[in-house]
Amino acid sequence: MAQERPQTPTSPTNIAAPILSPTITQTPLSSTNADNSTTKVKLLSLNIFLQPLMTNTPYKADRMNYFITNILPNYDIVCLQEMYGFGSGRRQKLINAAGENGFGYVLKSKNKLTRGMIDGGLLILSRFPITDSEEMIFGCQGDRFVPKGSLYAKIAVKPTCPIHLFVTQLQSSCDPHPSLSDTNVRIRFQQVHQLRQFVDRCKAIYEFKPNEMVMVVGDLNVDGRRTDEDDDGMSEKNSREYFLMQKILSGKGIPANYANPRFSIAGLRYSSSAQFSIRDVLKETYSEHPITYAGLANKNGSPQSRESVLKAKQRLGKQCSLDYIFVLESRDEAEKEEDDTVEIDIKNTKVEEFSTDGSFEFSQISGKCWSGFPASVF
Repeated sequence: MAQERPQTPTSPTNIAAPILSPTITQTPLSSTNADNSTTKVKLLSLNIFLQPLMTNTPYKADRMNYFITNILPNYDIVCLQEMYGFGSGRRQKLINAAGENGFGYVLKSKNKLTRGMIDGGLLILSRFPITDSEEMIFGCQGDRFVPKGSLYAKIAVKPTCPIHLFVTQLQSSCDPHPSLSDTNVRIRFQQVHQLRQFVDRCKAIYEFKPNEMVMVVGDLNVDGRRTDEDDDGMSEKNSREYFLMQKILSGKGIPANYANPRFSIAGLRYSSSAQFSIRDVLKETYSEHPITYAGLANKNGSPQSRESVLKAKQRLGKQCSLDYIFVLESRDEAEKEEDDTVEIDIKNTKVEEFSTDGSFEFSQISGKCWSGFPASVF
């Protein structure tokens, strides 16, 4: 995606993120799980890499058709990033196909045809009712055309037990391992803080209960895998950027020694009054940050890129972990009520390559792997 130099906010007032009304399409619920005493839910998060009309992303129609036929029917809640509606009928075709497959509820980014921008490329498809929703666009942008932000959906997997789902995509970097002073890293820190403000605002408006699951999923463009450059004693198993992202999202904010203009705008710590404990579901599953982008495979006795058609050549084989499923848990366990709860099946949570059958030029439907999990509501 083409980039221009982002405008740097000069004061904390520029950090506030507005809430916009999203576009929501509703048709009759057709899930077979809705009336069971235990409801099993399969969730998928995927950067589907179907970029707008003005880009030369290859095989868009073939990849989307493969997704509709072979992948979509296997899930109950689907969270897509880079599924743009501008200049193409692909998004509407996917929404129509989802409706035919029992996805009765759709939440999508609105078009924003001001300042040359289009839409945010976010899409939620659900077999369960979306009872409340919001859209937020980040106040700090790095991409020239795409207004990145977040969608919020309150999904009634059971009438007494909703999931509060936030889907997002953060600013990307050309360098897979940028320094903390890199412009795009500074933008991401602001965006994470605005995302956390968005969570707090929705929590207040829709009165989240302590036993209701709050989730943040998507392509965060932060590589959690540790490199030699991260050897500063701060975090033994994570990259420094991941460590600081977690601090911001939890509400603790950036540690004081990192709260300076090199890493954050005006030296802000991006802290919040309330704090969450953050569960990284994929890391909990694999005991490390799994590779979700530019992975390698052993082919003919040598390591080669798993997918070389859809990725830029300079990113082949970089082996990054950029996609996440976070659960934000209340730090006050005493507040939790004895009521229906959602439990994640960690053993069956996984990262999947979605490899094709060899009849296409591309070997995966996206440059990214997907991340997803089954959950049960009791």
